[in-house]
Amino acid sequence: MKYKILILLISFVSLTVSAQNTRKFVNRQLENYPMLRLLDLYKSCFQDYMGVEHLNSDYSRMKHYLDDELKTAEEFPSWDYEPC
Repeated sequence: MKYKILILLISFVSLTVSAQNTRKFVNRQLENYPMLRLLDLYKSCFQDYMGVEHLNSDYSRMKHYLDDELKTAEEFPSWDYEPC
């Protein structure tokens, strides 16, 4: 039942994603995060869709921040990241 609710939620969140991609996304999230809550799934979709715009409306400032963060990530290749 929980699986069906998750699929339904993700389908509504992003109308541009095909059902097959949605299933793959939900399955990958459940495999990587066994304690996944519905809220966690929603937040992931929201961040993928909205990007960083909800944090800061200054595009150039945010780009600079993200570039700096990526440089830091390269220094620590063992850090985990979530692909969008």
